[in-house]
Amino acid sequence: MLSNYKGKYKLLLPYVNAAVSASQFTFDKLVYIGGTVSERWLLSANEVWTVEPDGSITPAYRNLRYVFEMTESQFFDRYNSAAGEKKSNTSNYKVLSSICKNVQDALPELPFSAAWIAQYISDKLCKNSRVYFGSADLVDKCSIFELPQTVVCSANVSDDSFSGVLSALVGAALVSPANIYYLIIDEDALYIELSSVPVGYLSNNVRIVAISQSENDSGRIRTMATARGMDYYSASDKNSFLKAEQLMQDEKTSSKPVVVEVYISEQDERTSDDIIKKTLKPEGLSPDQNKKGGRFFKRLFD
Repeated sequence: MLSNYKGKYKLLLPYVNAAVSASQFTFDKLVYIGGTVSERWLLSANEVWTVEPDGSITPAYRNLRYVFEMTESQFFDRYNSAAGEKKSNTSNYKVLSSICKNVQDALPELPFSAAWIAQYISDKLCKNSRVYFGSADLVDKCSIFELPQTVVCSANVSDDSFSGVLSALVGAALVSPANIYYLIIDEDALYIELSSVPVGYLSNNVRIVAISQSENDSGRIRTMATARGMDYYSASDKNSFLKAEQLMQDEKTSSKPVVVEVYISEQDERTSDDIIKKTLKPEGLSPDQNKKGGRFFKRLFD
């Protein structure tokens, strides 16, 4: 998701992992062009090629065969040129895509949770908007849902509570006032992030969803948000979130930046995580799908 790739043959990583685990296949070759801190991919290959513009060696791969010191576009231009008129074989992709879709369709209704919020708003984000994530955990929860074609996402994550994600979003929102900027972040992290943003710097194209697992409204986000000229709303169930969410879909619905603080019970969050894990685990795929995966996923490049 964070690659923001919108082109042909795109597949969402969590479903690819599920399909790979179920079929237990190994690619002949894997070309790795970079990743993000939140990625947890299960792809296995007999040999790995990496494309690194600075020629650096990625030590994580014990089966690393080649390092190509060039840009991604240069690599694929040369690779396609070497392939010549050879017809592309997309049988692997078709089977993988089919398995991924079956897993995705098997995901049931989730309880009120961070993942449910991501599921609900993923196809309702404003056209040409930008989505920022405040933690790797939230990236994981949101990465199982497809974003609209025109929506771009980004993530600032760190090992401590302060990552500077709000400051990055604020600057981008000021530069591009015609676009809506969303931030999905934990409530504790937002409290720290807001402390670093001076009053008057938040533009009216900013929309923030703050996830809190506290059952009681401490009022601290409300106080900081209103002091910075923001419209504050809260939600503690699906119905109340649907009302607040409507205010975030269009820049014209508010003359101020908006923050929606969402109160989620720890039990609902755990239940949601368990449902997703059960759906994505290999046992969730049918024997027929496992058979297809093992038969077709033998080579990455035919």
